[in-house]
Amino acid sequence: MKSTTDPSEPKQPLEQGSQILQRQADNNAEQLKQAAAVYQEYQDNIKKSGHLNTEILKGIQTGEPLPFLFLKAIESIGLMTGDKLFLSQVEKYLKE
Repeated sequence: MKSTTDPSEPKQPLEQGSQILQRQADNNAEQLKQAAAVYQEYQDNIKKSGHLNTEILKGIQTGEPLPFLFLKAIESIGLMTGDKLFLSQVEKYLKE
């Protein structure tokens, strides 16, 4: 009777299949890692924006200069929209 697992038979299809599955698993893990990083940045931006909003309200009550409060508002907008250059663009335009 012939053995079904002859060591001389090529194992390429099985090895290729396992390599494909491993690559897919690695890709899925990397995508989850990236998604978690994006979500964490989003949560951090919400938190920072909330703090800025509180600072703006307190600044209005204490009479802080409006240009200072305006820049805080611009920073908050940039955080909420994910636009990392918004604040620096506004500051640049104000200096012109």
